[in-house]
Amino acid sequence: MIAALFRLAVSADPRAVADCYAAAYRAKSPTFDDLAARWSRAGPAQVFSVRQIDRVKGCDRFAVDAQLDHGESVAWFGRTTTFYSVGLDGGRMRIWDGGTALAAPEYTTVVCG
Repeated sequence: MIAALFRLAVSADPRAVADCYAAAYRAKSPTFDDLAARWSRAGPAQVFSVRQIDRVKGCDRFAVDAQLDHGESVAWFGRTTTFYSVGLDGGRMRIWDGGTALAAPEYTTVVCG
């Protein structure tokens, strides 16, 4: 799912970007559609690596190191590490959360599925 999100950073297809995210995540942000539109034009990724960190509350948690050519449009400056929580949503793997810090398992509020 994360690799698909980064491939879409050159797609100019905000609906496809939005489809990478769980409905609950999209609903939390009144500006999500704008973010999806900007993400669809933020790439390509020049540096990209993904490593799984752990599994907490039904979410597989990953660290992503990447650099996007136009990342400033989505507050992605230079080579950045971002953490994503990925799990099932409506029978499909989707992103439930993302951010620059990862909560300790006992403190995380993100629940996938």
